[in-house]
Amino acid sequence: MSLESLITEYGFPALIVGLLLEGETVLLVAGFLVGRGYFSFLHIVMLAFAVTLAADQGYFWLGYKHGDALLRRFPSLTPAVERASTLFHRYHSYFIFGFRFFYGLRVVTPILIGMSRFSPVRYLTVNVLAVVVWTVMTTGLGLVFGKAVAGMIEDLRQYESMLVGGLLAIGSGLAIHRWKHIGDSNRNDPSGD
Repeated sequence: MSLESLITEYGFPALIVGLLLEGETVLLVAGFLVGRGYFSFLHIVMLAFAVTLAADQGYFWLGYKHGDALLRRFPSLTPAVERASTLFHRYHSYFIFGFRFFYGLRVVTPILIGMSRFSPVRYLTVNVLAVVVWTVMTTGLGLVFGKAVAGMIEDLRQYESMLVGGLLAIGSGLAIHRWKHIGDSNRNDPSGD
């Protein structure tokens, strides 16, 4: 099956799942594919915006309603929560705007912000602006990368599958490592359930 047929068949569903698991890498790959003409920049940004905003808001409400229980269930999240908490209490809205740019904080931070009883309306307002900037910027970086690679390699079509596969493998490896580390920490923590 060619890269083009895979993208046509599974592109948007794969993008949705990827954004939930390893957003940055997947969005960079999508931007690269925009540069190669497989997707529309506007469609990718709109989909990424919707998925990212929904996930951020869902994690916020999870923290708002069940944050303490989550930390008891997954004690390995405590260091990330403490790191995010320090930054959040110092920078509030700036931190909400920028947390998605820090590796390893994208899931835990909205939960922490919800746990802090931060205003849901204020969080939504700042988060909408932040997600717009993040999706446009990250997709744009992928687009620029795709154009740069195309400028260096005359016949890029023959290498596209390898490039996309390599980028997705890196992103998948990072996601698996992160989730494995969380699972191992929870199993080895004597205070865990």
